[in-house]
Amino acid sequence: MDTIRTIEEYLGYPGGSDPETRETIEKIHGEMTSLLKRKCVYETFKINSIREDCVDLSHPLLALEGKSIAEHLKGCEEVALLACTLGQAADRMIQLKNRLNAYEGLVADATASVVIETVCDECEEKIKQAFPPDTYFRSRFSPGYGDMPLKDQKPILGVLDAYKKIGLSLNDSLLLVPLKSIVAVLGISSRVMPKETVNRCGQPSCEGCAYVATCHHRKDQRR
Repeated sequence: MDTIRTIEEYLGYPGGSDPETRETIEKIHGEMTSLLKRKCVYETFKINSIREDCVDLSHPLLALEGKSIAEHLKGCEEVALLACTLGQAADRMIQLKNRLNAYEGLVADATASVVIETVCDECEEKIKQAFPPDTYFRSRFSPGYGDMPLKDQKPILGVLDAYKKIGLSLNDSLLLVPLKSIVAVLGISSRVMPKETVNRCGQPSCEGCAYVATCHHRKDQRR
């Protein structure tokens, strides 16, 4: 992935930015990359049952709530639960840039958003490598997509022991701390699955969406 190009798209430059803007993006990306501490943790669990609005997992403390996630995981036999973070350094840098220069703060925020997705992609590939090559995977799905509640992050983080392992926690407002972090569910199946009917954002269709040109959730089913 061309990270700089993706950051440009994230900032609303689908055709590429002007030289001055690109120089700013490259500078901030370089600064942030030198500071970041990319961390991830994951674990796989069997799916016991999929009901209309809930997915029961093999761990007694884990049930994924919502019709969206239940629909998304139809046909899956297992899930991988993953949590990734860029650490407190990313949050501090964004805050500092915002105080000094609002535009650089915006670029720093966009840069961190793109980089954390990359960290999740790398974590996802590690998970996939542990399975036979003919295994099928759903795209990542996070609490907050569709009707999957944000509160589902808490038991996932607890079971993963995320605070101890990567310093990731959830505050009383259900926001991840550090902010530039992601908790996600990856569906796994030994059989070919039907085409996904719910996008990673939780919406059934991209039609009419204002973010369709720059969306980072549009991802086809992959082996």
